[in-house]
Amino acid sequence: FSPDGKRLATGGDDRARLWDAKTGESLRDFVGHEAAVNKVAFSPDGTRLASAGFDKMVRTWDVATGALAFRPVKKWSGKGHSVAFSPDDKLILMACGSVAQLYTSPDLIAAAKAEFEKSRGQGFVYKPLIGDRPPPLDYRNASSGADPG
Repeated sequence: FSPDGKRLATGGDDRARLWDAKTGESLRDFVGHEAAVNKVAFSPDGTRLASAGFDKMVRTWDVATGALAFRPVKKWSGKGHSVAFSPDDKLILMACGSVAQLYTSPDLIAAAKAEFEKSRGQGFVYKPLIGDRPPPLDYRNASSGADPG
């Protein structure tokens, strides 16, 4: 449910969906995942929706427009995603199994930039949707030291 309780979001196939909580009317589809969406979470102010899918991608959407709020971030080797915003809307938690990473919301862009440069190599131009920020905080399983990438 959205923080105001007026909308709800679901996953399932290759998209997240926004619904009117009172009428059940479909309001918007958030299209972009290449496999089923298994987790969704609203930001505390209800303006963004994060979705995690079996395509190993986390996407953050603008609820009003349906557009991506940040570039997608590919982070996980497994399919057991969790995604959540902190109550102050300054952090996004992404987790898989015993590994979790915290990002300040705009830092998703820095992580996406690193992923882009890794996959495309040098010589390509990266143009973020919003300004770049420092790299994310990385929290690993203390007992195993498992690497989140």
